Amino acid sequence: MLIRGFGRRTGRRALRTGLALGSGMVLAVALTACQQGEKVAEKVTKATGAYPDRVERPSPGFEVALPAVPLVADERLRVLDAAHRVWAEPLEAPRKTSAYWSYERDETLLKVVLAERPERAPLAVSLWADGALTAVDTRTGAVAWRAQSGYPAGGRWSALGRYLHDEGGSDADPRLRVAPGDGRPVVLVDVQDGLIAFDAADGGELWKKSWKCDEPGDTTSSWVATHAVVVQGSCEKRVRLLDPRTGRQTADLNPKIPAAWPPVGEDGVEAPSLREYACLRNVCDQLIFQLYGSSGGVEPLYWWIDGDGRPVPLEEGKAAPETGNQPFQVALNDGGFTLSATDVAARTAAWQVKTPLNVAGLRSFNDVAVTSDMVWAGSTDWKDNGPALLAYDLKSGKEVACRKPPGTAITHMATAGDYIVVNGVALDPGMTAEPETDVDDPPFLMMNPQRKSTC
Repeated sequence: MLIRGFGRRTGRRALRTGLALGSGMVLAVALTACQQGEKVAEKVTKATGAYPDRVERPSPGFEVALPAVPLVADERLRVLDAAHRVWAEPLEAPRKTSAYWSYERDETLLKVVLAERPERAPLAVSLWADGALTAVDTRTGAVAWRAQSGYPAGGRWSALGRYLHDEGGSDADPRLRVAPGDGRPVVLVDVQDGLIAFDAADGGELWKKSWKCDEPGDTTSSWVATHAVVVQGSCEKRVRLLDPRTGRQTADLNPKIPAAWPPVGEDGVEAPSLREYACLRNVCDQLIFQLYGSSGGVEPLYWWIDGDGRPVPLEEGKAAPETGNQPFQVALNDGGFTLSATDVAARTAAWQVKTPLNVAGLRSFNDVAVTSDMVWAGSTDWKDNGPALLAYDLKSGKEVACRKPPGTAITHMATAGDYIVVNGVALDPGMTAEPETDVDDPPFLMMNPQRKSTC
C-alpha cells in the first residue's frame, strides 16, 4: 500500500476538488496566509435540503466503507476529512453518497474536531498547516468563523492507531482540542512554543501561553479536562492547571512521595509519574500519581479536577464525583494477551479476559474499541482459526459475539459515536502514516456489527 507523506507546501497552490460534491451553494473566496503573504483559495459548498434525520441508535448490522475515520455530529452526520477538504454526509448514508456540505482549502489539513454547543448543532473546527482555523456549522455548512493561530507543530495527523481522532488522552495528537466547560467550549491549538486558546462561539482569541524550560531537550505537554487545561513540563516535576477561558492558573500540584512507598532506586523501584487518568474523548478529569517498576503493590494517589479547575484528592475507596458516561476504561495488557477493564469511578479492577497463545505465539488482540455498552477487539489469528472480531459486554466482560471480520484482519480500531471503525484493507499494525485514499477501495469500515454470531 502506498503511504502518503504530508509536508509544508510552498509556491503556487492549485485547488483540489477531491470526491464529488453534493448540490448546494458554492462560495469561493481568498484568504491571506499571514506567514507568507500568499492567497489561499477556499471553496464553501453549503447544505441544501432537509437536515438529515437523527439516528438515535445505530442500525443493527450497518456497515459502510469510508475514505477516512469520521466524527459523528448531532447523531445526524458523519464528518470526514482528506488532505485539503472537510465534508459531511448523512450518518448512515451508503457509500459514494453526495456530500451534505463541504469545505475545501488549498492548504494541508492537519486535524478536525467537533465543538459541541448547547441546543445547537456542533461546529466542525479544522486546523491547517498555515495555522488557519475554520469553524463550519454542521447543520448549514456555512463558515461560522475564521481565525489564525500561527504555525502548529508537526505534520498532518495520521488517521491510524488506537487514538484515532479523539479517543485517547494526551496520547492522541494534541495540536487541536476542545475544553468543553459548561456549555462554553474553548478551542486549544498547540503551537511550536506554547498554547493558544480561542472562544468556540466566535473564534476570538482568549489567551496564549509560552512554555519556558531552560534545559536542552526539555518538552512541555498539556491535556484537557472539562474545566481545566493541565500543563506539564519535563523540566518541572509538577502540573499546573489553567482556566480554559482566561488562561489564569487555578492550581499547582506537586505531590510528595508518601513515606510508606518503597524508596526509588531500590529493588527496581522507578520514579513515580503524575499523569492524566480516566479519559473520555480526549477529556481527562482525573490525575494519577504512581510508582513504576517493582512498586511493592502500593496504591497510586488520585485527584479529581472539580468545576473550579482544582485538583481534589480522592481517598482510597472514595468514588470520583463525575465519570462521564463511560463507566469502565479498557486497555490491552501483557503484550495483547489480556483485555482489562477498570471501574473509573471506584478505580478498581472490574474484569479481565485472558487468552491462550496461538500456535505461532502471536498476541491474541491487535486493538480495541469501546462503545457505550460493548468492547470490540480485533485479532489476527483467534485461537488458530484466523482473523476475528470479538465483542464483550462492557460491564461484565462476558463474550457476546465472535465473527469473521468483513475484510482483512483487523489491526486498527476506533469509535465514531456508538459505531466502531476498523481497517477494511490490509494495514500493518506498525503503520504510523495515513494510507493513500483510493475512492474505489476505501481503507476504513464504519460498522455496528451484528452481535449474535460465531467465529
